[in-house]
Amino acid sequence: MKFFIHIILIFVLFSSCTKNFLDKSPYDTTEKNTVFSSIEGVESALMGCYSALQSPYYYGRNFILIQDVYTDNAKLAANNTGKFSSFYSLQIATNNAELEEIWKIGYQIISNCNSIIYSLKNQKFDAHKTNILLGETYALRALVYFDLVRLFAQTYTLPASSNVLHANAKGGHAGIPLILETDNADSVKNPKRSSVNEVYVQIISDFKNASELLQTQEISPYRLHTFSTYALLSKVYLTMHDYVTALEYAETVIYSNQYQLVENENYIESWSKEYTDESIFSIAMTPSDYPGTNSLGHMLSSKGYAAIAASDDVLELFETSDIRSELFSKLSEVHSNKYPGRNGIVGLDNIPIIRLSELYLIQAECYAQRAKQVSSFNFPAQQALLSIIQRANPTIFSVSETGNDLLNKIYNEYQKEFAFEGNRLFQIKRTHADMIRKDCESTTCSIIFPNYKFAFPIPRAEMLVNNSLFQNESY
Repeated sequence: MKFFIHIILIFVLFSSCTKNFLDKSPYDTTEKNTVFSSIEGVESALMGCYSALQSPYYYGRNFILIQDVYTDNAKLAANNTGKFSSFYSLQIATNNAELEEIWKIGYQIISNCNSIIYSLKNQKFDAHKTNILLGETYALRALVYFDLVRLFAQTYTLPASSNVLHANAKGGHAGIPLILETDNADSVKNPKRSSVNEVYVQIISDFKNASELLQTQEISPYRLHTFSTYALLSKVYLTMHDYVTALEYAETVIYSNQYQLVENENYIESWSKEYTDESIFSIAMTPSDYPGTNSLGHMLSSKGYAAIAASDDVLELFETSDIRSELFSKLSEVHSNKYPGRNGIVGLDNIPIIRLSELYLIQAECYAQRAKQVSSFNFPAQQALLSIIQRANPTIFSVSETGNDLLNKIYNEYQKEFAFEGNRLFQIKRTHADMIRKDCESTTCSIIFPNYKFAFPIPRAEMLVNNSLFQNESY
């Protein structure tokens, strides 16, 4: 797209790809042909794509916090100087800088992934290494498309009754531009918006291709592999309300014996670790490359800016016996300590994208949804939910709710488990829920589903250079 094609694309070179692989130096697009002439150069380009996820405009901060501030998880702290205020007020302009940056970075990653895929398919490199790099690239492209379509389009299952053009509960409405070719292709110049369904079809195709290609990939929390693609596919199918397929992928990971839940007594300490036994895929940060004072932890922590506070709406969900309640510091305001830093460095935190606990809750939700037709599915739903509840509070021995009560309990548990992890807005959208704040200091405190505010505007800068695009309604 014109907005990003003419920006210099940065490829970041890494010396290795272990948990400490993030020693880097810049490499720009003028030497692009040289980069893609060797398998080492292609891998360096791929590492640049991983590195872009670290940006404070993406997983390094904004992508996470936008979802909490825009919903009922967070509010602006007393010493906030305007950060994220437009999201808290629910008044998003088409020239919103944070959204422009997410869009730009997302499509830069996609553009680089397209170039990597083209190179790997058209050059003779080592077959095994080619398959691994190709699989990771497909998975990264799928992840970014999944993030962008959930931000800039209405949810996949938006019903026809919403009166959004072409909405049919199956992704018929407008999504985002789907670009699968390198930058020099004519089709990339002024791409149109594909439907949400078309984008999801591509996301699923990319993740499935990746899962096949990554069968021999070493399992690491910092590089995509078969089990992380299965986990993310489960999340994709859940968003589509395909509970049967979402359950299959979730259980494949759960029963793989590759991961286990952190125990109650180690839960709080686990957030200061580089990774844990339940880390499926995380964004790695090191002292040399984390976003510093622009980091997620620095924005949240009482030892940093402490600019975002937890709302009473989320805090009231926790019982005092819930270990997760200890992840909040209770001073004049309540702040999340989910990102405490490492080695005394505020903001130096690896950012989880998907953890094993999410798959247990997906498992619970899928069984609970299916229990509407087959009541025997209530028991496995209750047991999956109990795994998370009991980890938080070992004195609880059973879950007895059924039907909508069980689903609501699952949704509440999901909100508690993933507060300040960048899941809340997407949870509200996919469940067709209303976003209602009781602890609210804005003139607008609620969004009733369906509503145009559940899709952010296509950035104005992109609209100005691409006359093939049209804006989301009411912006």
